[in-house]
Amino acid sequence: MKNQIIFFLFFLFPAALLAQTKFISQKMDVEIDKTFYGLKGKVYYVSVSGNDKNNGLKKNLPFKTLQHASNLTKPGDIVYVMNGLYQNSKDEEILGIKRSGTKTNWIMYAALPGHKPKLKVRAGDAVAIHGAEYLIIDGFEIEGNHPDVSLKYALAEKNSGANKITNSSGVSIHPDWNTTNYSHHVIVRNCHVYNFSGGGINSHTADYIVIENNTVHHNGYYCPWAMSGIAIYKNWNFDNFSGYKMIVRNNISYANRNYIPYFKSSNILEKRKITDGNGIIIDLTRESVKLVNGKKSIISYSGRTLIENNLVYSNGGRGIRIFKSDHIDVINNTSYQNSQTEGRTGDVGLAETNDVRLFNNIIYPQKNDYSIFIDNAGSTVNIDYNLIYNTWNNRFPQAHNIIGLNPLFVTVSSKTEPYNFKLKPDSPAIDRGYKQFAPKIDLDGTARPVNKKFDIGAFEYRSDNSIGSNRTQ
Repeated sequence: MKNQIIFFLFFLFPAALLAQTKFISQKMDVEIDKTFYGLKGKVYYVSVSGNDKNNGLKKNLPFKTLQHASNLTKPGDIVYVMNGLYQNSKDEEILGIKRSGTKTNWIMYAALPGHKPKLKVRAGDAVAIHGAEYLIIDGFEIEGNHPDVSLKYALAEKNSGANKITNSSGVSIHPDWNTTNYSHHVIVRNCHVYNFSGGGINSHTADYIVIENNTVHHNGYYCPWAMSGIAIYKNWNFDNFSGYKMIVRNNISYANRNYIPYFKSSNILEKRKITDGNGIIIDLTRESVKLVNGKKSIISYSGRTLIENNLVYSNGGRGIRIFKSDHIDVINNTSYQNSQTEGRTGDVGLAETNDVRLFNNIIYPQKNDYSIFIDNAGSTVNIDYNLIYNTWNNRFPQAHNIIGLNPLFVTVSSKTEPYNFKLKPDSPAIDRGYKQFAPKIDLDGTARPVNKKFDIGAFEYRSDNSIGSNRTQ
């Protein structure tokens, strides 16, 4: 279709995978291809001025709540949400999804084209997917409650893993804890998720997840569960496919951090510490789940994870962290001055990991911090074609890393202007990327390469880099 980009390269995304997952990548703000996802069922409308006694099938007869619409959905249906502020009354979810689509007919929850609905929680999760599958969440502003929670209160509740005020996340994808239903084939895109005491966008024991084109910030503040901006925690082996199944791309994740120690970091209260608040984390996928004859077994995740075209900066934890997880590609990201809470733990963290490819990234830590903190990584961790600056930790033997050269962002030092992580025309990152792994568009939707060679980092250089983008911060 016009203006749509399907950039799964054949050597990375064989036709069988594309047919199986129906994952499509599009430019920011382009409406989803309804035919591609089999969205040909009923179309429901939701408005703050609506009424759940309406039939919801016309714009002038909308439902009032997302939950009522969700409780009626069947495969192929769309729920369009109109302008307005949608809130929960106590601590129940604004949108709790238990009804699934199918392989050929997904279910989509989306902002009505031209509308900008906002979800805001007082406590609990805003959007929670309970073991459901074949779903699209598209185009919501989702605000959390941490500005209304004091640090004093959060510290008093630091041992409570169930307090819904401090354990509140934006989008939470997790199993139905009452059954053996695990979520799979879920896309979360074009959302603005911020100010949550818990995580921004979280996937827990799921498979085939795409998190793309989101802006996620100021999350993870007051939860004792060590939350982050974007988190993939453990996984579920829906099948044995070994290609890309978990995808985190084209997101901006910044200023996420923890103020509460992780309550499982030590049995001794005084020794508990802050461990996370990362921009993006892939966590404990060596402890993933597989169902055999309905029984759960714990095995390592068989699929591959792609972290691509993301901008991560000013996070309390690492910009990108991989912990006890394998089979991961970290490609064309820009990571800038993270680890602001812990200090000297690296802008990118690789711990107890193997089969990792770290290519085409700009890594610019705080002065005298590690660029890449490596702990017990295996022999198949490959780090090359990256630009690494502002660090004493320069021992990366691969021949094509650029060490010690300023990437020359458009604006990162001004106190009056917003950050702009695009490249100046004399940046050493231009035309120095590795072609084989480079994505076909950049974070801003610009086609790569602009010239014949690919750039390093999340943004491909073009002559109008200093103007016209809403995806720099």
